[in-house]
Amino acid sequence: MNTELSKIASLISETANGDNWTGINAEQALKDISAEQAIKRINENHLNIAELTAHLTCWNHVIAKRLNGESMPPSKEEDFPVINVLSENEWSALKYKFMQSFKVLTEKIETKDDEILEKPIFVGASSTYRNLHGQIAHLHYHIAQIVLLKKIL
Repeated sequence: MNTELSKIASLISETANGDNWTGINAEQALKDISAEQAIKRINENHLNIAELTAHLTCWNHVIAKRLNGESMPPSKEEDFPVINVLSENEWSALKYKFMQSFKVLTEKIETKDDEILEKPIFVGASSTYRNLHGQIAHLHYHIAQIVLLKKIL
């Protein structure tokens, strides 16, 4: 059955490594970026590629937890970690965790029924539908930043 939630899960999966409407996915965006490039900043007021990757990983997990009714926001360190030093192994691990976070989120979505879509994602919050589509937009927004930073570097 092709439910609305399965369609949303497909959109998230396509954002990770499929053919989505922007023409670039997370896997493509991060391809051929070294650890050295991932920590470079265009200036001290902007996040680097590694920090954006960690931020998106965090929010895929947050939304997955919110689908269980958990409302705890991430700490500042979880949401926006400062990453100034990064080995190639650490960068590979961060990219792996990022790609796995898409799987965690889509698998969590697939355990739910469409009836939750119009309900608050947790008590006092906006609808599950709005949060899931918001996360898709959030992913594309920051993936675009990664693409731009990659071109600048």
